[in-house]
Amino acid sequence: MSVNKNKITAQAQKYTAKGQFEKAILEYRKILKSDANDIRTWLKMGDLYTRMGARKEATETYLKVAEYYRNSDFHLKAVAVYKQVLKLDPTLLDVYEMLADAYLSLGLSSDALIQLEQLADMFQRTEHPDRMLRVLVRMGEIDPQNISTRLRIAEQHSKDGKTEEAVKHFSAACNQLSEQGRTDDFIKVAERLLYHDSSLIDIAREVAALYLETGKPKRALTKLQLCFSRDPRNIHTLGLLAQAFRGLKQPDKAISVYTEIANLLEEQNRREERDEILRKVLELDPNNQMASRDVTKAAPTPKKEAEAIDDLPSPAEAMTGTIAGAAKAVNEPEMLSGENAAEKAEKLLSEAEVLL
Repeated sequence: MSVNKNKITAQAQKYTAKGQFEKAILEYRKILKSDANDIRTWLKMGDLYTRMGARKEATETYLKVAEYYRNSDFHLKAVAVYKQVLKLDPTLLDVYEMLADAYLSLGLSSDALIQLEQLADMFQRTEHPDRMLRVLVRMGEIDPQNISTRLRIAEQHSKDGKTEEAVKHFSAACNQLSEQGRTDDFIKVAERLLYHDSSLIDIAREVAALYLETGKPKRALTKLQLCFSRDPRNIHTLGLLAQAFRGLKQPDKAISVYTEIANLLEEQNRREERDEILRKVLELDPNNQMASRDVTKAAPTPKKEAEAIDDLPSPAEAMTGTIAGAAKAVNEPEMLSGENAAEKAEKLLSEAEVLL
């Protein structure tokens, strides 16, 4: 049975003008009986419920409208309706995710993430860790580069006792922070990672090196002891360990470590590197007999041609030296003897006259 929508709408408007909202709603329902997809009528009913203060009925009505818009690919209209619902009742947590989905359909990832982050925070406050984690994982899928989200996921896995999952996300965060050169943040996250998995000696060694760069040898030492216990012959670890001992003003221990490095390099026939290490020993202990004996003496660097020329005596200096030599020879008669004495003396005097 067809109905006259215009006539019913006019009557509903009269009731609305008089403040008779319930009667107006009854009129609108007549239209919806014949056409359940009349969205404009649904919206008018939602507005009336809102004016009546019937929040539950209003939100249910608006959600029907929003669902219709989403199914019809009218996502922008759906966004507007979801916002209206949240104004009526901000505690409807599922609506935040519906709104995020609508934003994603419009390609507005940033807006979607804002809604999801609000939702995750609400689940955290209401102590729903499983639901919070699900939202965080979805946020991570939308924006894989968001380190903050990844760390929240890692920490929640840690609380849940899921160590393997926590390590996975802490590791990913470390890689991102390292690529971005965020040293301080990297150290903090790496410490959390090592707390969950102390076997990651590459991370421990990297953290130790950063501690040494920032003048914290004591902290570096704790990480290097971990590395040393797992691989005591790693030259890189030993080098950092020696630096840590030097920073702690413990030269004897540093020398002991340098000596071990030198032995390892000797085994590998890396003599130049070994000699460099032995020179470090001599820096700490110039009287160290082993280092003094074993270090290969470097060949003196040849002088440059210009320096060699500069070292030559000037013609005047050369002549002066020659004259002096001649005079010395003349003044040493004991060197002249026999028949050759007069001949040699005459020769020297002749050379002196020529030079003068």
